[in-house]
Amino acid sequence: SRDDLASNIDEDARVGSLRIEQDVDKLRIIVKSIDRTLGKLHTSSARIQAAQKSRGALLLNMLKDVSSLGDGDVLNQRSLVKGVASLQRTVSEAERANCEMTEDLLWQSALANSAISATTEVRDAVRVSFVASRAKSAAFAAAEKAKKTYESCESTSRESAQRKQQEASATQMQAIHATVLDFEANAAKRRSAIALAKDMKNWNAHRKLDLLNSCVKVATEQREACRKSAADWDLLQNGLVDAP
Repeated sequence: SRDDLASNIDEDARVGSLRIEQDVDKLRIIVKSIDRTLGKLHTSSARIQAAQKSRGALLLNMLKDVSSLGDGDVLNQRSLVKGVASLQRTVSEAERANCEMTEDLLWQSALANSAISATTEVRDAVRVSFVASRAKSAAFAAAEKAKKTYESCESTSRESAQRKQQEASATQMQAIHATVLDFEANAAKRRSAIALAKDMKNWNAHRKLDLLNSCVKVATEQREACRKSAADWDLLQNGLVDAP
């Protein structure tokens, strides 16, 4: 039925308790807040990535410089080569995990920016629809006034009667035109609201799942990298030459 269809359309234009057409400004504020949070997370992740990369490079350079202390006087050469190569792989794995996390956050931030743009489009569509609705009401009021003026015309002049009739006809055409514009504006508003609601629902579900999976993956890889790094340092420590 028409009521069921209207109910389904209204439900399609909702995100949780928010009705897109009426609460688009609230939704925009929420999405902006999410965007700021994701931006801060991305910045922090990038800083962590840069710091860990710098730390790894410093450690590797220090170990490579150990060989300049003497031929086997401090560290067994075989242990040095093996330990440095293994540690270098571990550092690269940790850097790759951080890079993936940074890229995931950057992607989510880009989606948040797109959502903000979409809310702007819906807000503009709502304003256009509101203006079109007011224009339609004004046109119908003018048409009704012109019609009554023509019907109550008591002038015996044929030219005056024709002029009143033309005015009434013109205002009727304007009212029809305003109705068409109002229908098109309302349809555009509804389409944009439903599209935004659908995108927001999908984004909400995937954002939570994707970020959770990214965090679990990075945490797992970082834990494994720390385990390997500890083993590499044990290997280097075991390669120390005992002083006589």
